[in-house]
Amino acid sequence: MNANPNTRSLFSSPHLYRNPKQGKLLGVCAGLAEHIHISPRNVRIGMLICVTLTPPPALALYVVLALTLPIRPNEDNSAPPTKEDLDRRIIEDDPDRALTILRDRFRAMERRIIIMESHASGKTADLDQRLRALNKNH
Repeated sequence: MNANPNTRSLFSSPHLYRNPKQGKLLGVCAGLAEHIHISPRNVRIGMLICVTLTPPPALALYVVLALTLPIRPNEDNSAPPTKEDLDRRIIEDDPDRALTILRDRFRAMERRIIIMESHASGKTADLDQRLRALNKNH
């Protein structure tokens, strides 16, 4: 027996779960693919072949697995990361990239403010205001 913890056997995951988040129907094929470390697409193709060749046993196996396998638990049992969490992760991982992103955001914000100011204080703004006043009077 190989005692090296870095080697990974075909069934290195101790539990088999359904994975409805990545699954197409009930997540049985996605969970099995994750368990044996292959593409879910390959498992689905194999399941399709089994259903084509032997429909009753293949469908019965799928239903039994769907009913008996537990749903895969989340790694952190929390909601997906928020935009702030992702921003914080970028800042921690690569501060220079974070500064570049912030600079670009501020430049884009400044451009939008300039456009709004020109619209609100330009010649057309005064004309728009007078036209609205005329329309209200009529």
